[in-house]
Amino acid sequence: MIVGLLNLQHFHKQSNTKMAGIIISPLNAALYGTDFVVDDNKVKVYKPEPIETDIQNGNVFRILLRLIDRELVNRSDFESGNMLYDTIRSNVIACKMFASRAIGKCCITNKNYDEDDKNFNGHVFNGANDTLGERWFFSAFPYHSSAKHLLPIAELMFNMSEYIVPLVDFPNIDKEREYIVVNVKRSNGAMQRGIIKCNRNTMVIYRVYDGRRFAHPSYSPDAPLVPYINLYFNSDYTDVDLESKCPITDCFKGVLLTDLIEHNPHLADLFRIDDEAIPSFNTAFLHSLKKY
Repeated sequence: MIVGLLNLQHFHKQSNTKMAGIIISPLNAALYGTDFVVDDNKVKVYKPEPIETDIQNGNVFRILLRLIDRELVNRSDFESGNMLYDTIRSNVIACKMFASRAIGKCCITNKNYDEDDKNFNGHVFNGANDTLGERWFFSAFPYHSSAKHLLPIAELMFNMSEYIVPLVDFPNIDKEREYIVVNVKRSNGAMQRGIIKCNRNTMVIYRVYDGRRFAHPSYSPDAPLVPYINLYFNSDYTDVDLESKCPITDCFKGVLLTDLIEHNPHLADLFRIDDEAIPSFNTAFLHSLKKY
């Protein structure tokens, strides 16, 4: 239980947002209730009530989008003042951090449904595999079909908290292609043919980079962010078989966009947005919002 609390406190540093309290997993809530003491201080648990407002109103989606825009620009002082927004955001955070789920609870509205309700579904965030690694399948986000139209809001909140932008949301990406062929430079200097997968699960990931490893921005909040993307290739130095519609590879690695373009000059404008050949996270994320 303490591990969950420590992880949550770490997330608060990640998001740089003001929260009403802390979030705990459904399992911890069931086992221990909502009264926690940390360093002899009683900690308030953030526990949103079910949303009773009409979420079918077309203005709701637009209001939530505007709040995402505001949070992106003003993370350090952001307070939404919107219970639905805070509920979705808090449940996105919890689903990233905890494997337990409250059976039958919709993570968009916090309403409870019968566990046999056939309109109850589970969603896995598109960017989970690229950002959460082997624990991606823990990020399942339960929702009721009556709230499905707000699922893109949860996706955007996940992307914003992880500092990622879907590759297909960049304007110069051909969305009809299955993959982009690239030159991959191996650690010994050898060059070989690999691919970038073109689908909604492929993310451009913004991180702090120290020359050896990538770190989430929360670890160095004042450090500049650099974007990278995962390239797929064969570990035995053979080129990827492009005769297949979906080439099979056995290896991948994250490569800085600057290095990718250096080894593939023909891709110089692939990620360009307006005047930025390699756009900042805010520029790329705001462009991603435009499709809505």
